[in-house]
Amino acid sequence: MKVLTVFTVLFLFAVVLSYADEVTIVTNKDSQVMTLLPGNNWGTHDYITDNWGGGVTARGIVEFDLTDDFDPSGYYVINSAIMSFNVLYNPPSDEPWGVYHNLESWEEMVVTWNNKPDIPDDADATTDYDGYGWQDFDVTDLVQQWVDGLENYGIQLRAEDEPSNPYCYNISSDNSSYPDYWPELYIDYTDYTNIQSESFGRIKALFK
Repeated sequence: MKVLTVFTVLFLFAVVLSYADEVTIVTNKDSQVMTLLPGNNWGTHDYITDNWGGGVTARGIVEFDLTDDFDPSGYYVINSAIMSFNVLYNPPSDEPWGVYHNLESWEEMVVTWNNKPDIPDDADATTDYDGYGWQDFDVTDLVQQWVDGLENYGIQLRAEDEPSNPYCYNISSDNSSYPDYWPELYIDYTDYTNIQSESFGRIKALFK
């Protein structure tokens, strides 16, 4: 009974010191890059154009700032994370799209096809683009890596079978006509920072 009581109290103590929360982060750093004009920067473009076809490749490049919500010294469990882009024009139909994390830093007003960051061979998340509106990617594992210390340089958004038709237009954060449809990252998480920082001595004091 004594052991059961200890674990019960420790469990309740953990519940008090931790909490589940959620946040939606809207980006203000996005652009596109394309082989048609490989030296051009599109940092103020209204749309993030992906794919293209006809021998031309286009990708979106997007970064979400996590620093206001996640302390690098903290300890968080990401319960779920959904990255979303809104297709306004020329939507694909059941076409596979992928999110790939950038391996290097980039600047919104500088990035071009010629100097874009490298990405891994395999996508961090995929989904089938299907019609207009929000297209969602489950990036739970990627966001967990970011809050655990992986450098967050954002992602590249691309068709899995690039280059092929159709090209599609996702709304960018520079599109003042559609501020409610800018790229966003929804995160549901539990903050265990306080549990990690508590001393065992304080826990033992509960039994005195």
